[in-house]
Amino acid sequence: MKDYTVKLPPAAGMNPVEAQILECVVRLYPELFFRLDAYCRDNAGFADETVMRFDREVQFYLALRGYIASLRKAGLVFCYPQVTRGRAPLRVREGFGLALARKCIAEQAPVVCSDFTLAEGERVLVVTGPNQEGKSTFLRSIGLAQLMMQCGLFVAAGPLQTRYGQDLYQQIFQAAN
Repeated sequence: MKDYTVKLPPAAGMNPVEAQILECVVRLYPELFFRLDAYCRDNAGFADETVMRFDREVQFYLALRGYIASLRKAGLVFCYPQVTRGRAPLRVREGFGLALARKCIAEQAPVVCSDFTLAEGERVLVVTGPNQEGKSTFLRSIGLAQLMMQCGLFVAAGPLQTRYGQDLYQQIFQAAN
């Protein structure tokens, strides 16, 4: 992952003229500088929890943005999913696994995308086939798309239409009450 933390350059310090001016100001207002030193000493370890949480979260989103940008540059598509209620079909077009796509791009191999549909009324999908033919990769890509959708993120597909089941919707809001 790319490190997006901001690295500030070391302070250049003051030149001799600036240092003498500051000494004169300190002599003129010693109480003010004493209070400033005390404040800095007393609050040296203070960090607002909201600001710290934002800092951690924004690091994740910036890293994800960079990760997605490299895959988009290779021609892969991402989208915000279309979420519907009830019995609308579950449909994924050009879905792919993020980790495998990154590996394929690094090796200059083609990225295999897959389409998937559960029509209205269908609730189960059975995935079969020989070993090492992509069943687990396919299921991981669908699962990761669902997880990213629930986090409000882009999904590795274009487009993705999913349903938010009425039963699940009722269970969540009944449990909350």
